[in-house]
Amino acid sequence: MPSGQVSVWVPIVVGIIGLVGVVAGQLINSRREDRRWQREAAREELRHQRERDRVAADRAHAIALHWSQERKDTYTGLLKESDEYLGTLLKYVEALERKEPTDEFEAYMSQRRQAAASCRASVDILASPRIRAVTDDLMRATLGAHISISTDGVDRPSRSMAMRKAERAKDTFLQEVRAELGVDNPSVDTVLPDPL
Repeated sequence: MPSGQVSVWVPIVVGIIGLVGVVAGQLINSRREDRRWQREAAREELRHQRERDRVAADRAHAIALHWSQERKDTYTGLLKESDEYLGTLLKYVEALERKEPTDEFEAYMSQRRQAAASCRASVDILASPRIRAVTDDLMRATLGAHISISTDGVDRPSRSMAMRKAERAKDTFLQEVRAELGVDNPSVDTVLPDPL
């Protein structure tokens, strides 16, 4: 072989080395891209999972707020009807003592009793067992007061005792409702100190 010439094998070997270098570079780059793609996919999946968790938590919170509001409205309705029922019973007693006609009060007491029974049905659906128990006590005491007051021949102390029992049952109901709704929670009632 003359001195200025290159063997045919040299360009072939250089070409093969170049081709192997390009293929190796592409494989390395491809592997790096695959890893980057996997990291991105994992990040995206984590972001989607966090978003799903946040939406689920928001939904659970909204549902809890909804049912809490429903319970509050139901308890408020029963308390209002019980107050009106007991107020009408007091007016009925006053009318009896003054020997005035009581037909109007009897009709109104019947309406209030039916309204309280309707509210009680909602309480039976929505309330905890503890609230249902004090609701039963309230309804029994209120109905007992109605029967004691409207029965002929019942003396004044017995009527007063029946009314006091109904009022105590109403107060117990209110305390239990406030406890269940978290109104009497010490952490809610505490006033935070002024940061200044």
